[in-house]
Amino acid sequence: MKFVIAKKGVRPSNIKVTIREKTSVVSFSAGFLRLYNMNKENSRYVRQAYSVKDNEIAFEFNSENDDSGEMLKVSYNHSGSTAYFPIKPILISFSLEIEQISGSYWPNAIIAQTKIDGFKKEGFILKVNKRETPDKRK
Repeated sequence: MKFVIAKKGVRPSNIKVTIREKTSVVSFSAGFLRLYNMNKENSRYVRQAYSVKDNEIAFEFNSENDDSGEMLKVSYNHSGSTAYFPIKPILISFSLEIEQISGSYWPNAIIAQTKIDGFKKEGFILKVNKRETPDKRK
């Protein structure tokens, strides 16, 4: 059985992925990174995919660039508690508008650590139809 060590001084954080409309960036919350044990060392690069049929976005994180031309560098804030990268490749490749996919993806809209066709490792899927958009919050 695999255990994750609890760290002192850890604050609670929501488990959430956000696609920001203004900056066209995907960001992963501290709670998400902590839950899936992701950090600057083991999740330095990301591969993105999109399913037109299912309206889902998929991500595969890697520690190294595989030189496929498909990997993007993942950036972390100064403390390493949140991660982010551009979503533009999905928008351009699939002729999507940012408004079609932007919003907050809570655990009910995330399929975690699952096998995804075309990826070598397990990844994460965002179910676009289950996201929370600003107009749904009102």
